[in-house]
Amino acid sequence: MKSLTIATVGVMSAVALVGCSGAGGGDGTFPKKEITWIVPYGAGGNTDAISRSVAKAMSENLKQDIIVENAPGGSGAVGTQKIQGSKPDGYTIGLFTTGTMTVTPLLNDLGYSYEDFTNIGLMLTQPVVLLADPSSEYQSAEKLIEAAKSSPGKLSVGVPGATTPQAYELNRMREEFGVDFTVVPFDSNAEVMNALRGGNIQAAALNASSDVRKSVESSEVKPLAIGEAERADWISDTPTLKELGFESLVNSGTLIGATAPDNLPDDVKKKLEDSLEEALTDEPVIDLLGADNIGSEFIGSEKVTEELKQSKEVYEKLVSN
Repeated sequence: MKSLTIATVGVMSAVALVGCSGAGGGDGTFPKKEITWIVPYGAGGNTDAISRSVAKAMSENLKQDIIVENAPGGSGAVGTQKIQGSKPDGYTIGLFTTGTMTVTPLLNDLGYSYEDFTNIGLMLTQPVVLLADPSSEYQSAEKLIEAAKSSPGKLSVGVPGATTPQAYELNRMREEFGVDFTVVPFDSNAEVMNALRGGNIQAAALNASSDVRKSVESSEVKPLAIGEAERADWISDTPTLKELGFESLVNSGTLIGATAPDNLPDDVKKKLEDSLEEALTDEPVIDLLGADNIGSEFIGSEKVTEELKQSKEVYEKLVSN
């Protein structure tokens, strides 16, 4: 059994998994030394927890240390640029989201897009869940949507950031379907939840992350709809947005995957792909990420890059509007 050590150095929070050290990559013997995994968000959040869980599992199957380093800032741009600027040898990898790879680069001149990386694979998709307080007068998505249609802009929906996919999905509801909510951005899921429970907003649009799922399962919040093609097992009584007539919002949500600098050697990319695929079968990883969020089929480098392309095309239209 490998031991887990946690250390904080300056602004870096690291998870080190005991292994061995050495040199170089790309010669068929990768990895020979520890790997750095960059999280483009702060410690303690959803993406941090995902990164640490997956990195631990990958470290065990690669038989090498993986150090998790937090590099927050610029809505994920700081850490993402750090990955981009690293040597393409497999010893610096990191987490990406739909936001860091598609939305944020569309809103800012960052000098990168999803095409400027070797994307390793998808870890999970977190669908958007529309939530209400259990005491709210809006106990169904139909009632909430009808109220928004009849009184445009009157109802407020909280999201964890102004440039998040959740915010843009609500904009799509307005642009494509005439459902007009006032979108209220917060800095975190926790802030959105507090505002919802305090009656400051009428609903919330959040990803189905582990903290949100726990709040649903403990009945702190009520799920009204979910942005998947089919109903989710963990809230099987909750309709999909597709069922409610929002066909184009099928599979709305956030892609969360692993990436590396562009021009990664093929043998190194394959080793990391295989390692990630194996890590996603690890029981602690499944427990944290959710089996339905991971999916039954691993999505590797080529396919996840295609999904990012499709995501960019969707958000490009919304940003231009």
